[in-house]
Amino acid sequence: MSKSEKKTGKDFEQLVYNIYKELEPHADVRWNDFIEGNDSKISRQIDISIRSEVAGHKILIIIQAKDQKRPADVNIVGEFSDVIKDVGAQKGILICNSGFTTAAKNSALNKKIDICSAHDASKINWQTKIQIPVIKKSISVKLKFQHTFVPMGEVSINGINLPDIEDTYNYFLSQWESSNISKEPGLHRIDLDSQILGILNKDVMPLQSYIEYEITNRHHFKYFEPVDYRGIKDYITNNFTPTFLKFKEPIPFLDDGTWKYIKDPNEISVNAVHLNIEIVYFDLAKSKMMKINLVKP
Repeated sequence: MSKSEKKTGKDFEQLVYNIYKELEPHADVRWNDFIEGNDSKISRQIDISIRSEVAGHKILIIIQAKDQKRPADVNIVGEFSDVIKDVGAQKGILICNSGFTTAAKNSALNKKIDICSAHDASKINWQTKIQIPVIKKSISVKLKFQHTFVPMGEVSINGINLPDIEDTYNYFLSQWESSNISKEPGLHRIDLDSQILGILNKDVMPLQSYIEYEITNRHHFKYFEPVDYRGIKDYITNNFTPTFLKFKEPIPFLDDGTWKYIKDPNEISVNAVHLNIEIVYFDLAKSKMMKINLVKP
């Protein structure tokens, strides 16, 4: 192996190390680790190791990174399987960007070894085509404020002190943002009192005052290709687990007409990392709120 090939191999190992450091910030991730074999009693060189604790149980994951021009073969899988057993690792991950032979794939599946590739858009040798599933949820909220004043007996009225529309709307927004009210589709009602509305004179307080709001939802789905990314791609499922994503626009192509309408978001089985975009439209103020979440199953 030439010096340039060795350097490229070490660079690839460092990429994989950096990715798993980002994916598991609370774990003990080590590059070029050495672990003594339980059976062999020799020091085994491990490209990347991950040590963590789950419910009081210590977990060891070991990773072998292969930056080579040809697909990894069944011999590489077999040798790695021996190392996994010898050091007592609970999981082994084999990473090769050139892919795997059919025999290697079958052997890895049988031995429960994950086979993956590592990618960084900033490095030409480690780029690939990435598509991220995105579910867009559009929520329409129709608002109506109702105030009814019913005097108890004969009164002299020079005017009725109705609450300010903006104050009432701001109160509704505060309840919405803190999730104190229902966000399910349908018609809903919030009863108000004088303290909520800021009216201290009870003589002019409407006896019945409430907010009525109706919610309707629509869902759309599509894939986006990020312009910059870094992460691990599962060779079997083709799912990409990113540590970093960047799109051409902060919220790309929200209304370009290319989204697929879906009646029920549950009809889309998304087991991979994906984006959820939620857009809430409030008709009364002609305003909207947006949230974007990266969901990791």
